[in-house]
Parts: sequence; structure tokens; C-alpha cells
Amino acid sequence: MSAAVEARGLELAYGQTPALRGVDLEIGLGESVALMGPSGSGKSTLLHCAAGILVPDAGTLQVLGTDVASMGESARARFRLEHLGLIFQLGELVSELTLEENVMLPLQLLGRSRQEARTEAAEMLDRLGVAEVAGRRAGEVSGGQAQRGAVARALAPRPQLVLADEPTGSLDTVAADAVMAALVETSHDLGSTLLVVTHDHRVAAYLDRHVTITDGRVLTTAGTR
Repeated sequence: MSAAVEARGLELAYGQTPALRGVDLEIGLGESVALMGPSGSGKSTLLHCAAGILVPDAGTLQVLGTDVASMGESARARFRLEHLGLIFQLGELVSELTLEENVMLPLQLLGRSRQEARTEAAEMLDRLGVAEVAGRRAGEVSGGQAQRGAVARALAPRPQLVLADEPTGSLDTVAADAVMAALVETSHDLGSTLLVVTHDHRVAAYLDRHVTITDGRVLTTAGTR
């Protein structure tokens, strides 16, 4: 396996509206890539296909050497749990649970005991710089702290591929910088491949390569470092 994501001729439409129009894209293992483009360009749709949340209408898609599009829904969900880390713009944490309990959830689903999950969650929250609020409910911390908690939840199981959809879109500049620095550094240390959907060039600057998608087609791909 030489690529984390390999798409060839990928197509997907919402009813009569095309979202992806023959997308070709390859992301190597260990790369960090910014997927950029205007609103409605298809970038989130492409990321959701890579996550197995959406199934393309045509083309081929290999994620970590696996044809996720051919799997059933439950198999795709298990694949996400075992191999992928997902981060969304609003974090999607369970507001009634503490940050630590949120990070423990995927670890327990993977079979860790409660104590093992608690230890691993505490270590990752400390690494992300939010150990001091680990015991507070997700709905009671700042937006930046909550989003770093979401990053900790995604990275705690040590996924091979991390997919982030506008992970700083609801944050101010200072909080966004802290989240991106922590996300990129920790993903690199874990050896995870990182794909970040963003329209923000400041966010994209943290990543090794930029891919631009417009009207459902990949237009440019270029290294930045």
C-alpha cells in the first residue's frame, strides 16, 4: 500500500446536481494535505466519500488499500472506528459528557477497559494542552478547548488517516492557530496521514501540500514546503 487515499474518476450527484465530476486524487501515506476550494466546490463531499459516509456513484476509491465504497454501511462504520479519525467544524462532542469521557468513547468501542481508556484519554488531552479542563463538560469549555478535545478524541485511537472538515471554521484566529498546530504536530508524531478541508489559506499553510477543487473537479495540486 503506497497511498492513503486513491480516487480515480470519482463522481457523485445530489439528485440532478453534480458534486464530484471525475475526481482523480492520490494522497501518500504520511502526507498532510489541504483540500481547498470555494463553498459548493465538492471538497466536503470528497472528504465524506473518503470517510465512507457517502458512497460515490461512479469511479474507484481506495482508502488505506480498502475499497470502502463496496462495503455495507455497518462495515464502513467499523472501518472508520478502527482506521480513521474524524474532526468536524463544530467538534460534535457530547456536551453532557466531560472532555475526558468524550475522548474515552472510541477507545472503549475498540475494546479498551474503562481504566485503559481513561489513561489514554488523559495522555492525549494533556498532549493537546487541555488537561486542565479534562473533567469539565464539553458544553462548559471554550470553543478552542472543545475543538482541541475533538482533536484528542480523533487522535487517541492512533488512526492511520485523519480527516478534518473545516476544523477551525468556528474559531477565532488565536484558537484556530492553537488547534492547527496541535493537530499537525500530533498527527505527524503518530505517523498519521492528514487531510484537511479548508477555505482558509492561513490554515492551509500548516500543511505540506495544497489541492484545489472547483465545481467538482481537481484543478491544481502543489507542494508548499
